Amino acid sequence: MLLGTVVAFGKKALTISTEDGNQFYAPADELSPSVTDKLRWPVERFLVSFEVDKTRICGETLSGPRYYAQYVMTIKNNA
Repeated sequence: MLLGTVVAFGKKALTISTEDGNQFYAPADELSPSVTDKLRWPVERFLVSFEVDKTRICGETLSGPRYYAQYVMTIKNNA
């Protein structure tokens, strides 16, 4: 599992960024209820853990491909 910060979200997905600058696309159906409960405007960044699906890509960033994230959940002390 990787750790990252939620940096943006919309109705269908959110974007997670890791410390090294990589970004991941997390579709809404991959988010645990603990994550969806924390999504508010304006965006307040919070830590999540997730697995990477390297078989699917949603665009590119300067750091490389934006892979899909799956099994996204909040960190216990961050819930």
